[in-house]
Amino acid sequence: MGSILEKHLEEFKDDELFKRISSEEKEKFLDSTKEISETIIKYFNIPEEVLFKETCKKKGTFPRQLCHFLISEKNKKFFGNKAYCPEYWSLTGKFFGFNHSTIIYSYQKIKEKKDLNGYEGERIREILNLFEDYADKLENSKSLIKLDHEKKTKFLNAIQDTSGRITKYFGMTQKCFFEGIEKIKKDKMPFQYELFFYELCVKNKKIFGNDYSSLMSNLFEVNSEEIFYSYYRINVLKDENNEDGKNIREALNFLRK
Repeated sequence: MGSILEKHLEEFKDDELFKRISSEEKEKFLDSTKEISETIIKYFNIPEEVLFKETCKKKGTFPRQLCHFLISEKNKKFFGNKAYCPEYWSLTGKFFGFNHSTIIYSYQKIKEKKDLNGYEGERIREILNLFEDYADKLENSKSLIKLDHEKKTKFLNAIQDTSGRITKYFGMTQKCFFEGIEKIKKDKMPFQYELFFYELCVKNKKIFGNDYSSLMSNLFEVNSEEIFYSYYRINVLKDENNEDGKNIREALNFLRK
């Protein structure tokens, strides 16, 4: 028998409210809920049952509220303005066994405490740093100032979607992944970053036409020759009948499913 969290993740697929959201939203909600819940459990060294209403204890109130807050923040990105509707607060609430007003209360409490000094404020900031969305940080980059709104939005969405799938496939956090880009020098680029830039090149060709690499080079401060090399290497090897080709095809199938 699996863990309590895994049991809830599996059973929630039959929830009527969950069935009403799109396949992409379902995947994002379950993935983020699992990642956030596991991080909270590990960080505070608490049993899984603390997060769920039917088995929770009062001493786990703070970790539980923080978990609700983080999932609600993710939902705002997944669902846009819809995330403020009662049914989307209810989505998180139903998963953990609470009503939507409890989730809203948790969200407000953490928001009030996150800038305070003391134990809870410090813990909130540490956890928020773990889940910092690096794709969002790029939005105000000088490299994107001249882009029109539509292309800028498509480009940032491409980065967010691709990095999210890459980190999931390789079992990395977004923080670790984007910090890794900053460390890329003249050495051979690691496989996960070759895939990242390859996929971005493919998507950016559709957005920008021929001029699809210079923007990435400026934004990530990676030599454009490295990006070109990654693109052509993956593009050639993906059709090869060898171990490299097999690994690339498996990864691309996951990234594009």
